[in-house]
Amino acid sequence: MQRLFVPAWLLIVLAQAWCCLHLAGCQGSPHSAVAPTAADHHPGALHHAPDISTEGSGEALFLYCGAAMRNAVTEMNALFEQKTGIRVEPTFTGSGCLLAQIEMSRKGDLFMPGEDWYMAQAIERGYVGEHREAALFVPVIMVQRGNPHRIRGLRDLLRPGIRVGIGDPKACAIGHFTELVMAEEGIPWAEFSRNVVAHFATAPELGNAIKIKSVDACIQWDSLAAMYLDDADIVPFPVTKRTVSVIPLGVLKWSRHPDLARRYLDFVTGPEGRAVWRKHHYTSDISEPTFPVQR
Repeated sequence: MQRLFVPAWLLIVLAQAWCCLHLAGCQGSPHSAVAPTAADHHPGALHHAPDISTEGSGEALFLYCGAAMRNAVTEMNALFEQKTGIRVEPTFTGSGCLLAQIEMSRKGDLFMPGEDWYMAQAIERGYVGEHREAALFVPVIMVQRGNPHRIRGLRDLLRPGIRVGIGDPKACAIGHFTELVMAEEGIPWAEFSRNVVAHFATAPELGNAIKIKSVDACIQWDSLAAMYLDDADIVPFPVTKRTVSVIPLGVLKWSRHPDLARRYLDFVTGPEGRAVWRKHHYTSDISEPTFPVQR
């Protein structure tokens, strides 16, 4: 019986389509259907169909990467290629979608989600071998420029009339961490949800929503919030180890270039990689966050 050959790129596209349909069914807010997406501002950000046909034909790696790390990782990939001659082909989307793509395609070399929970899932399922911490995400409150609603802390997000946007907990790390943040603060999710007017599949979409003033506030990662300082103010709040997200990077067990993948792992988690993380306002030490809490 002749086996049917399905190109790897098609498997990725099918996984992305499944993920997007799944998210559409999960998002309960009526506003989420008309909310701006990262793809509106960065063509291909969510629906990029990666070409991994170069596997085995040259020195190229394929990376599944969380959308929130796009700018820093794009710069690191260019530096890595300049230094080693090894090209890194990324796909950027929400960490939940990435895990679905990996599950469906069983292709690629590296996985960098926005939260170690997703890495733990990949390890448990036998997808990832060697992995390390690359950087940290610290959640902050992002508000419209000038802070017109005088939001000073998490409980101000419960005030009547405050329009809050959140990441979809089923799609991206910041959505899951918003749930953790509220639980740590002792705020019932049902009470917080009353002011939620929009759900977004990726962290960059939250920043765009603040920029166009479709929401008044959101919980956002510090490094993403730093990209919108012309359009937003940042309100930091106390965090704990439980509410700070580790950004992990791991080598997929079926990588066809494991030695090259480990070189990339060394680069991203080494001195040159850390310099790029710092340049893009990522936190590397929880005691020295990008946006310190004002005492």
